[in-house]
Amino acid sequence: IGLVDSARSWFVDDLAIFVSLVAIIWIGTRHFQPRSVAGVAFIGYVVLAVCLGSPVWESWRGFSRATVELVAMVFVMRLQPRRVNAPPLPASTPV
Repeated sequence: IGLVDSARSWFVDDLAIFVSLVAIIWIGTRHFQPRSVAGVAFIGYVVLAVCLGSPVWESWRGFSRATVELVAMVFVMRLQPRRVNAPPLPASTPV
């Protein structure tokens, strides 16, 4: 509700920063693994961002400061190694 109420008073710079923030999050979640530690933290920060009130969403200074952890978790998720379905290693043979 805070996002919708405050978006009416946004200027062009507020909208541009919000769109770039959403684009960073959208691109960064391509390798989203919800069962990883970073995935659980990311979900928690999304819930936190959704619950923020209108004083936070009034300008880009407020929502960029409040959602910095969310963007940081996107970078952490991008740095995590990907799980690859590799064949198991062959059993070692006695020499």
